[in-house]
Amino acid sequence: MKKLCALISIVAIFATVGCQSTNISKPSSPISSVIKADLTANLAVGADITGTSSVSVLFNVFKIGGDSKFADGVNYSIGGGGMSLLGASTVDQVKAAAAYNACAESGAEVLVAPRYVVEIDDFFVFKTIKVTVSAKKRYNFKH
Repeated sequence: MKKLCALISIVAIFATVGCQSTNISKPSSPISSVIKADLTANLAVGADITGTSSVSVLFNVFKIGGDSKFADGVNYSIGGGGMSLLGASTVDQVKAAAAYNACAESGAEVLVAPRYVVEIDDFFVFKTIKVTVSAKKRYNFKH
């Protein structure tokens, strides 16, 4: 009987103590702020420019070919492009490469109102992604 009580006590202890994950979420209060800046943009907008980039992807993970230089901050989508090993969407990487190519070929420092055309040919285990960006060129600004 003592062995049975000891066994039941041990089982009860293990049943009440264990690994548990708790997430308590509380809604935050809305923050309302107004920022006013009396600034005037001085952009010298020029001719239309374009840039392209493409890459092949095997098993939706391994990139084959493609560009190795990218424009920073080109990430307009919310998912949908597939995640790569580095965490960034493959489509977003090709968009950034196309933006870099457009700037490098034309000497622009900023793309004004860029429009991206994404073409994906998906064959389940192999796909090609081609992105063409069209924008207006911003000339180099001299102070």
